[in-house]
Amino acid sequence: MREKRPNYWELRVNIGIDPETGKRRQASRAVPGTRHDAEAALAAFVAEVTAGDAPAVTATVAELTDRWLGHAEASLSPKTVHEYRRLIDARIRLTIGARPLRWVTPIEIDDYYAALLRNGLSPASVRHIHAVLSAAFNQAVKWGLLPASPVARATPPPVSRRDITPPAPDVVARLVAAATDDDPDFGMFVRLATVTGARRGELCALRWPDTDLITATLTVARALIDVGGAVTEKPTKTGTARRIALDRRTVDALAAHRAAKEQRAEAIGTRLDRDGFVCSHAADGSKPLRPDQASSRFRHLTRQLGAPQVRLHDLRYFAAAHLLAAGIPVEAVSGRLGHTNPATTLITYSKFRPGSGASPASPRIH
Repeated sequence: MREKRPNYWELRVNIGIDPETGKRRQASRAVPGTRHDAEAALAAFVAEVTAGDAPAVTATVAELTDRWLGHAEASLSPKTVHEYRRLIDARIRLTIGARPLRWVTPIEIDDYYAALLRNGLSPASVRHIHAVLSAAFNQAVKWGLLPASPVARATPPPVSRRDITPPAPDVVARLVAAATDDDPDFGMFVRLATVTGARRGELCALRWPDTDLITATLTVARALIDVGGAVTEKPTKTGTARRIALDRRTVDALAAHRAAKEQRAEAIGTRLDRDGFVCSHAADGSKPLRPDQASSRFRHLTRQLGAPQVRLHDLRYFAAAHLLAAGIPVEAVSGRLGHTNPATTLITYSKFRPGSGASPASPRIH
């Protein structure tokens, strides 16, 4: 037992001989407190070793996160795996990654989070790193590598909820019109985002069989995601399909859009694929509009129109706010948006319900 700094102790306990190297192995643990606290912790540590509960932990944080991600990959979406890999490689590996697991303490984790914030990382990004570390260290406990997770006793920074402020109806109308004039396929994408409130990847994945112009509905059954430069199809966020009712103007716009695409395909000697994508720059509709491409196009569009503060996801807020302001039941709006629980819709959009005083004006999308 030694005091590394005032009121901070390192405990070491012999746990036998390594059969491969013949060298003596030790388990170590860092604890805060007085000498009396450290002595009590040492006694408990010795008891754990005697009971065979304290393994020799030589792995580093980076090695743990790599092993955890490989173990968890099958249960995560490809995009989530890609993002976690990016965080591990770009953030964790280059900083706290070299630390042996047995030496990591809650205060060190908190200091690490504070350093990330000082270096300009947002609280939301730090919480993403916390999620990775938390899952990895919890798995280390399950594997018997650690008696407890230091991350569980750390405190990630709070993230304030972003105030939902849908764009004004006249701004949305200008965006739809400008997008349609510039590129009919992208214009249809923007219109559908405004009317349905569907997610970006869900709109990119829409195929013509998903539309029913007779019953004025479309079915959201899947989504596209960009992962490492490749587009991958996956189920919707909830894993279930949902049917969305369309207004007459949108049905007419879809019919005109399809007719124009059929004429364009015929003009170059091909045919529109009956299973093709609704929003596609390929003549036969065989290739979708990519989600990242849609976001990039939308940012360019808003800058052109002098509305750079409007994000593509804000069109989802716009659709939800106007449905609730029109008195549509929360359960129906929740189903349309693809929320798992209506409570999510209620918490997020409660201020737009009738009588709240924040209901937006009626939209006019032509």
